[in-house]
Amino acid sequence: MEEIWKNADGYNGRYQISNMGRLKSFAQDHNNGKIHTGSLTHKGYLSSKLYDGNGNSHMHPMHRLVASAFIDNPNGYPQINHLDEDKTNNRADNLEWCTNDYNMNYGTRNKRAAESNRCCPTTSKAVYSVDAKGNIEEYDSICEVERQTGIAHGNIVRHLKGKRPSCGGRHWFYKEN
Repeated sequence: MEEIWKNADGYNGRYQISNMGRLKSFAQDHNNGKIHTGSLTHKGYLSSKLYDGNGNSHMHPMHRLVASAFIDNPNGYPQINHLDEDKTNNRADNLEWCTNDYNMNYGTRNKRAAESNRCCPTTSKAVYSVDAKGNIEEYDSICEVERQTGIAHGNIVRHLKGKRPSCGGRHWFYKEN
């Protein structure tokens, strides 16, 4: 694919974005421009800070810059979907405008979200609890407690860390290996 460059909207030629998902700044090198790699956001998207010439800066997701420059949006959709589900692949042929519902249900997103919500090592440790009468209950994991009792695993973890006096009317302890 041939790389095509277009001016980034609203920046009077200070920046160009390519159909390959690359950003070029003409602030220092007015003739050739300098390629910006961008930085990774906490959500896994590439983003770059653009300056408007008046001392103001704005963070822009790279995929939004590419889509705005290269992909028609006749329906006025608000979101951009990565077809290959790789948030860092910002090539124009990998992006499409879409609705929130479409984006949320696209591809393996729901499966990946379910996988990431599984128990982490902290909540996978075996625990036991003691109620006011001294009755002891043992569980293979904090997540198992949540499944069986409905007590939120986060509350149990907070109690174990000493941030809550009790949880679910019980005191919780990690089982020794």
